[in-house]
Amino acid sequence: MTTDLVLMLVIWVAVLALAVPYVNRKRHPDHQPFAAWMIFASVFTIAAAVIYAVLSAILVLTGASNILRMGAGTILFLGLVFVPAFFAARLMILKKPGKAPHTRPPG
Repeated sequence: MTTDLVLMLVIWVAVLALAVPYVNRKRHPDHQPFAAWMIFASVFTIAAAVIYAVLSAILVLTGASNILRMGAGTILFLGLVFVPAFFAARLMILKKPGKAPHTRPPG
């Protein structure tokens, strides 16, 4: 594994672990605590993966992937991945949950 991938995985696990008290404090009152954390974890993970893939592709296509060999470049890259992912996940737990559709049992 490359250094930036290992660092990314460590940060990802740390953020998800530290998110438990944060999510419990910031979640919309209509969200159940575990459901809010699962929403946060899911959105954070998907957003971080998509942003990571897009930024990685941009760096490779532009020939600038050597920026990841420098410590500051790696930290900047990971910041560009995790900060927007965190805010996307935060936005989702602050929103009021939608209503489940009302369905009648058949018959």
